[in-house]
Amino acid sequence: MAKSLSLTVGRKISLLPALALVGIMLISAVFIHGIDSVFETASYGTVNTVPSLLVLDRLDIELADARVNLWKTLSARDAAIVGGYEQQISKSRAAIESGLKDYEALVSDDKDKALLETERADAETYFRVSDQVLELARTGKQSAGVELMTAQVEVIKKLKPSASRPPPMRSRASRGRAGSVRSLLW
Repeated sequence: MAKSLSLTVGRKISLLPALALVGIMLISAVFIHGIDSVFETASYGTVNTVPSLLVLDRLDIELADARVNLWKTLSARDAAIVGGYEQQISKSRAAIESGLKDYEALVSDDKDKALLETERADAETYFRVSDQVLELARTGKQSAGVELMTAQVEVIKKLKPSASRPPPMRSRASRGRAGSVRSLLW
C-alpha cells in the first residue's frame, strides 16, 4: 500500500503540467473577474453618469433662461413684452420640473436622492420668489420687484447651476468631474 501512495519521479514530472494548467486557469479566472469589474464601472458611466450629466446640463440652461427672463421682465415697461417673458419663464419652469423628474430615474444612491430633494426644494423656493416678482412686474412695480429679488438673493442663490456646486450632484461614478467652467450669477 505504501508503494501506491509514493510518487515516482516520472509521476511527479507528469503532474507538473497538470498543476501548471490549474494555476493558469486560476489566474485566468481572477483576470476575468477583474475585467468584469472594470466593464461594470465603465458601463455605469455610460448608462447612468453621462445621461445624468446631460439632464443636469439641460437644467442649468433652463435655469439660466428663467433667471435672465425674470430680469428682462423687470426691465420691460410694455405689458405685451412682460407677457412674452412670462411665457418663456413658464416654459423654463416646466422644463426644470420635467428635468428633475427625469433625473429621479437616474438617482444612484441615498446621498444622490437627498441632493435631488434639496434641489427640488430650492427650485420651489426660487419659483415662489419668481412668482412674487412676476406679480409685481405685471402691476408695473418693477422697482419693487428688483428690491424683492435683491432682498431674496441668498434664498435664490441656493438653486445653483451644477457647474458651481462644490461637489457634483453625482455621488458615485463622477466624483472627479470638475464640471463646466460656466458660472451663472445673479
